[in-house]
Amino acid sequence: MSMEVDFSTPLTDAERAYLSERGRYADIQRADSINGVTNPPAEGQGDGTAPTVVPLMTSEARATEADRLRARLAEIEAAEAGASDEDETADEPYESWKPAELDKELKVRNLPGGGTKGEKVARLYEDDEKTAQVATPQS
Repeated sequence: MSMEVDFSTPLTDAERAYLSERGRYADIQRADSINGVTNPPAEGQGDGTAPTVVPLMTSEARATEADRLRARLAEIEAAEAGASDEDETADEPYESWKPAELDKELKVRNLPGGGTKGEKVARLYEDDEKTAQVATPQS
């Protein structure tokens, strides 16, 4: 479909939309200049049928944004991995935990970390009992 556009008169909304859809922004500016239009309608205004013009990012900005998104993804994956590891070991008895997991839990609870695996497990169970007694006061 073609439209005959008269550049000697101010552009109508339909003419402006027709030229904008075809990317002829220079023609719109030229018509506004010729006809003394000082406050033309803003781009993107109207019935929403005109194309949206989005400025492209520079290669440096794209690289920066990609780095930011990669870092955010790594944070999310680390949080999910940490949550799943904690959930898996929290329901298991201490005897099935690996020594590194026992050491980590002892450190979190500010308990001594030395000794055999059996001693570490016993320390954790004792701490659980103390915590349970404090949580449920005797009447």
